[in-house]
Amino acid sequence: MAKLIPKNDPSKIGNFGERSVITSLLTLPEHVEIFHSRSFYILDGREKMSEGEIDIVVLDKQKGFLVIEVKGGTIQYNPQSKNFFRM
Repeated sequence: MAKLIPKNDPSKIGNFGERSVITSLLTLPEHVEIFHSRSFYILDGREKMSEGEIDIVVLDKQKGFLVIEVKGGTIQYNPQSKNFFRM
């Protein structure tokens, strides 16, 4: 079983999408670490600092890492504009 960082009860994660993804990811092998809700900072071209948040980072010490942005809601497709959108 993968390790969740910070060590929390996944059933207590408020966002249904994130909770579902993390619960599934925790079935990965024990050498995998799952980081939930990590902040990051970025400096734009005008020397302005902005803060962001990464929903999930999966760190596999053998294969690398994966950053996941979880979106909820229903996905629709508009064939006229050939665009997807979220309801």
